[in-house]
Amino acid sequence: MASSMRQRQAKKTVQRPQFPGVEEISSTSPESDGSSISTFTAFKLFFSLRMCAALWSNIGDCDETFNYWEPLHYLLFKQGFQTWEYSPQYALRSYLYLWLYKLPASTYVSLFGPSKILVFYFVRGAMAFGCSLCETYFFHCVKHRFGSYVSNVVLATHVVSAGFFISSTAFLPSSFAMYCTLVSYGAWFKGNKFLAIFATALSGLWGWPFAALTGVPILLDYLLRRDLFQITKDCLSSFFLLAIPLVLIDTYYFGKIVVAPLNILKYNVFSEHGPDLYGTESWSFYFKNGFLNFNVIFVLSLLSPFVIVYYLFCLRLSTGKVEPRERLKKRQEMLVIVGLLVWILVFFTRPHKEERFLFPIYPLITLTAAIVIDKVQQAIRYLLAADLELVYIPIADIPALLTVLVYALLSFSRIGALHYNYAAPMDIYRDLNLIANPPDPLQQQQQQQALFHQKPPSDKEIHLCVGKEWYRFASSFFLPEKWSLQFIQSEFKGQLPKPYATVDYGTRIVPDDMNDANREEPSRYVDIRTCHYLIDTDTGVETSLEPNYSRDSGNWTVVLSANFTDSARSHWFFRAFYVPYLSDDRLTLVSYNLLKVKATRKRRTSSTGP
Repeated sequence: MASSMRQRQAKKTVQRPQFPGVEEISSTSPESDGSSISTFTAFKLFFSLRMCAALWSNIGDCDETFNYWEPLHYLLFKQGFQTWEYSPQYALRSYLYLWLYKLPASTYVSLFGPSKILVFYFVRGAMAFGCSLCETYFFHCVKHRFGSYVSNVVLATHVVSAGFFISSTAFLPSSFAMYCTLVSYGAWFKGNKFLAIFATALSGLWGWPFAALTGVPILLDYLLRRDLFQITKDCLSSFFLLAIPLVLIDTYYFGKIVVAPLNILKYNVFSEHGPDLYGTESWSFYFKNGFLNFNVIFVLSLLSPFVIVYYLFCLRLSTGKVEPRERLKKRQEMLVIVGLLVWILVFFTRPHKEERFLFPIYPLITLTAAIVIDKVQQAIRYLLAADLELVYIPIADIPALLTVLVYALLSFSRIGALHYNYAAPMDIYRDLNLIANPPDPLQQQQQQQALFHQKPPSDKEIHLCVGKEWYRFASSFFLPEKWSLQFIQSEFKGQLPKPYATVDYGTRIVPDDMNDANREEPSRYVDIRTCHYLIDTDTGVETSLEPNYSRDSGNWTVVLSANFTDSARSHWFFRAFYVPYLSDDRLTLVSYNLLKVKATRKRRTSSTGP
């Protein structure tokens, strides 16, 4: 009886602890209990969602097709389109980056045969696997440094993210740079200095040169530790380990000594025109894009600089000595936020903006948001609990749970919109093989005779033409055997790619009619009368250079058709987010068509090409 009274009296006299951040609460300790998710479970979650992206994600950027899938197709099958960046005259792109994907592709071809469309999806699957490994390592290292609460939030925000759905299997150097960011920051949190520096150098040299900017916080942290000799040694060794194979491989393919990252820096930073030729966007572009792909998490990441103010306030309240581990944790949290701010300062102020330019900092967006959620949870527990070490307050987790729930719903809605509204081009190109190779041999022979008015010789090539839809070409991996893509004239006045030279060492040949100023090259166009098939969108709008071929029933017949959202005439919210039962009534759908030429083609009076 006396013992219980003493316990109650002691409980009444418990003093409120120091403000969270001065002495961290136990929920953020790396040695957290059963709330921690295992590393293997995290990998299974990551890989499941990334494989979904590999199968269902669209190609949202024509640069991905013409600057990466097409050169890879050429390396594998000796056919593909070449952009001016791959001309030896300019040499802005590196073939070493392509080799990272050629290796798994070549392995598949040697084991299972050259089924091009399966090679495409196998490479995407390899990307999904590689991204999952990098994300799992990042998750493990975040848990080591910041605790299971932050790592669990990072896991939840990664697996359902529309941003990671898009970027994880995109064949772009900025996606590769994102993988490297996951590894470099994970190694930094784990205390592996060399790997952190090596992954940052890998991002800049083998991926995208500007992505090396993500290494600023890591470099600052190591400089603060005053280990200049070790940093210099790791930087130099990483540079030579990566630069030597880079120069050797590019020198082989271009036929002269080339340092591709240096060339792209010179063009984008020091040339007269630079990247602004390819379009500029307003200051709000990245804010809109960040919200579309990360919604409420992006908003929280933008609020993360207040965490620095939070720590400065905590330091003023601090009366005791902060443990070295906690001091390191706080410094790294603040430096991660600095890394995000540096990227925003540099890229948000540039006129030329692309969605892919944000890919390398996607891990920083989720991590800084998780840090903000963690601090809010700590503050709520501080306000509601007399003893944070002993009392667990479930209500403190409600804001975090609601945030993740809203984020997940909006993210799935965004992913659904991307697939439902804009998957038509991928669907049409994927079905080309069914058109070219119908299961019934008699049907195949009749189709060939209808195209050529007689049975074609074995070497006859079928022309698939594109005009205004050139930038939605899914790549030559989707073209059946003996099919080739041709361009017809449209309202687009920029420079289109041209086929690589189909000779030995074709990558060393300087192609004619190429420029670095995005000037139109009329030599790219063919006469529409040479086209056997045509990709066209029936928007109901036509010009002299872009007739509505889909409604020209005298010359063309629709073979395949899929619904495609007309963004200009659809409600802004429902074209960005899919809402069952509501989106259908608020979207304007047009037909994305594969057209087949008729045997009795009529001569058009409008100009459709040279």
